[in-house]
Amino acid sequence: GTLTARRKAGVLTDLAMIGVHRRDPDQVVTYADAVLTTSRQTRSGVIAQKLRVLQPHLASLLNDQQIQRLDAEITELVGNRAA
Repeated sequence: GTLTARRKAGVLTDLAMIGVHRRDPDQVVTYADAVLTTSRQTRSGVIAQKLRVLQPHLASLLNDQQIQRLDAEITELVGNRAA
């Protein structure tokens, strides 16, 4: 069967997180962009929360322009960073 949007977003977020650990901005952006798209389509708070959890981990890669763009888009979607 097909994965639900939530389940798929969870898998994609995990893959983005692996990219963070591998210090691979391309991998992070590829998967996180897919989560962003899903989040915008579904307006799911659960999916937005996955991005909010991922976002602090982007800090180590913020010298990459793609990551800067991704970080800004996540902020735009989920609001201000959690304190």
